[in-house]
Formats: sequence, structure tokens, C-alpha cells
Amino acid sequence: MSARTEPEPQAEPTRKPLGARVLAELRSWLWTFLVVLLLWMTIQSLRGGADMQGQAPDFALVDTKGQRVALTDLRGKPAVLYFWASWCTACKLTSPSIDAFARAHPDVPVLGIAEDEAADVQAYLASTPRTFRTALATQSITRAYRVRALPTTIVLDGHGKVVWSRVGVVLPFELGWHVPDGGR
Repeated sequence: MSARTEPEPQAEPTRKPLGARVLAELRSWLWTFLVVLLLWMTIQSLRGGADMQGQAPDFALVDTKGQRVALTDLRGKPAVLYFWASWCTACKLTSPSIDAFARAHPDVPVLGIAEDEAADVQAYLASTPRTFRTALATQSITRAYRVRALPTTIVLDGHGKVVWSRVGVVLPFELGWHVPDGGR
């Protein structure tokens, strides 16, 4: 007769501590969220977003150095108009992308149009300098350009026609996609 052998007890599978499991789950959700966000931003970038089309309305503003700047000064090459404010959180996220584009494409005029008081703009730019020129907004320009939220970014071709616009955060690569000839 054969001896009956008892099965050896199996060790309990080791479980990760609760904190590690939660952290792994959060990472998974975060990566999913980031992929969906990137996809959404890409789709939004391709279709634009601001309510601005056709020929850009003419304007004459005063920049932070007291110099006059007009739309006619920007004609002849593509240009970027960037409406922002120092108190705007989304603007603080977008401004570095606009500034990086301005540094990488010095031949493309980039005009920041600040919806702030002059002293607030000066103080903000002193603490976070920008490469691009900044002018102070007027009610007439925000109405003419249909700026309803900040930031609003508008790309013009060399003839002053709106070719792309966006309300909200602009990703670093987007202006290169939408500025005619890539800003070259």
C-alpha cells in the first residue's frame, strides 16, 4: 500500500501594502488621464477654438515701454497675438510656450496684449520677463477680437488674416504647427 502524502501547504501570496497598491492605481489613472488630455488638446489644436475668423481688425496700442504698436506694423509676415493677464492661471501656463516660440522664431512678431493695469503688467514682467513685446489691452480691441476668456491666442498670416486661434492653454508645439510656413 502506498503512503498517502499530504499536499504541502502553499505559502500565502504576498500582497503589496495598501499604500503601494493605491499609488500604483493612481499612476495608472494619471497616465490614462494624460493620454486622454493630450489627445483632446491635439484635436482642439487642429480645429482651433476662438471665435475669430477672416481679416483681423486694425488696432493701435501702447506697449509697456510707451511705444505705439499697430496691426499694420505686423503685416508682411505671420504674427501671433496673445491676450493674457497677470492674474490668469492658464496664462501663466501658456506664457512660457509663447515665449519659447518667440525666442525660437525671432522673425515672427509676437505681441502679448495684457488685460491688466499698466502697473500690474510692469510688476509681473519684472518678476517673469518675456521675450515678446507686450501692449496694454483696451476694451475696443478685446471686443473687436471677440476675446471672451484668457488666454486667447490668434495667429495671423502676412496679410493680417486670422489663420488659427485658441482660447485656453497653448502647448509648446502648437504655434509651430499653425504659424504659416512654421514661422520660417
